Amino acid sequence: MIVANQVVPLIEEIVSDKDYFLVDLNIQPGNKIYIYLDSDHGIKIEQCVEISRLMETKMDRDVEDFELIVSSAGLERPLKVKRQYIKNIGQKVEVLRKDGVKTVGKIHKVIDKGIEIELETKKLQKKGKPKGDAIEKPVEIPKSEVQFIDFEKIKTTKIIVDLSRIK
Repeated sequence: MIVANQVVPLIEEIVSDKDYFLVDLNIQPGNKIYIYLDSDHGIKIEQCVEISRLMETKMDRDVEDFELIVSSAGLERPLKVKRQYIKNIGQKVEVLRKDGVKTVGKIHKVIDKGIEIELETKKLQKKGKPKGDAIEKPVEIPKSEVQFIDFEKIKTTKIIVDLSRIK
């Protein structure tokens, strides 16, 4: 059976001079190899085909047969590597921690040990002074709060796609 430590060096050699990077590798029984790639500017199907062809030249089917599927990491897949977090600064995400706590907000900053998430909270605040018999109404004003989450405490991070922005 083919194992990850046979495949990862081949992938890294192929992508070393390109803008792509390895996000995930999954090898299933029967040597079904799934390679998930990304880049700082997204990845197209033509680029996945190119990597697949290059991988085919580096692996020997006469030694061990395999099936190779090269794909983009995709929006539906969780973020796995630091470079993906950096690429998605400013994006709204849902972070599920290993302790079960969910945090939703925008990636504000990425540092070596983790990420800062900008949470949007609403705070009731009085607006202006009452005039005469007018009743003062509290107004909700969005207030940002930044929270640090250590990479070691993250179970999954998924991008939240805002379809309302598409016109």
